[in-house]
Amino acid sequence: MKIDYIPVITREYSRKLSVSDIIMIGRNNRVINIVSEKGNFSYYESMDNVCKHLNSNFCRCMKGCVINLDKVDWMCKHEVHFSNGKRLMLARDAFTRAKKAYNEYLKNEDG
Repeated sequence: MKIDYIPVITREYSRKLSVSDIIMIGRNNRVINIVSEKGNFSYYESMDNVCKHLNSNFCRCMKGCVINLDKVDWMCKHEVHFSNGKRLMLARDAFTRAKKAYNEYLKNEDG
């Protein structure tokens, strides 16, 4: 069962981060970095545990990178452009995977 938030628990704070606010999630070693409309959050967790909370609007384009297809404005030349102005450069294989998922997302969104 998917819930509509990700629990973010650190020594300093605990909070519920709404899945719909997430723009992208990255991993640096064991640290998860979430970029959201409410700010940026970093905490220790495995990417697999984080992905359990996500719905089908998210694409895991690399082992350590997940993007929210709802927040993508456009994709071109290995670069993902998000609705908030942020950009993400991806390697060729990751970009191909993300673009394929985004194309499917766009087709399914209309129909």
